[in-house]
Amino acid sequence: SAWGLQGLGFAAQRSGASMIVDGRLVLVDAPCSGVQMAWLAYLTACACAAATGTADRAFVRRLPLVGLAVLAGNVLRNSVLVALEARPSGLAPAWHEAIGLAVLGAVCAVVWLLMRRGGTRDA
Repeated sequence: SAWGLQGLGFAAQRSGASMIVDGRLVLVDAPCSGVQMAWLAYLTACACAAATGTADRAFVRRLPLVGLAVLAGNVLRNSVLVALEARPSGLAPAWHEAIGLAVLGAVCAVVWLLMRRGGTRDA
C-alpha cells in the first residue's frame, strides 16, 4: 500500500501495523488486516468447487490464484482507505465499511469466476 500511495504523490511509509501518510498516523485495524478477506475468499473457492463439481486437480491448481486475488484486493482496499483516512476530514465510518465490503464482494466474485471455469469432474 505504501508504494502505491507514494506513486500517487502521498508521503507514505509503513510503521509496523500502521502507516504514516503525509505526517498523519493511520492505523490498520484487525478488520482491515485482510485475514477475514482470506478466509471468505477460500470459503468461496470451496463453495464454488463443491457447487460446480470442480475436479480436485483443477481446484488445487487454482488456489494460488485465490491468494493473488486476496493480496491484490487487500492492497487495493488498504490503499484507498488509508488515502481517504489521511485527509484532514478523514472518512465517515459508513464509507469505510462500504468500501471494505465492496472490495470484499469483488474479490469473492473474482474467486468464484476463477474456480468456476472448466475442469469439472464430469467433463
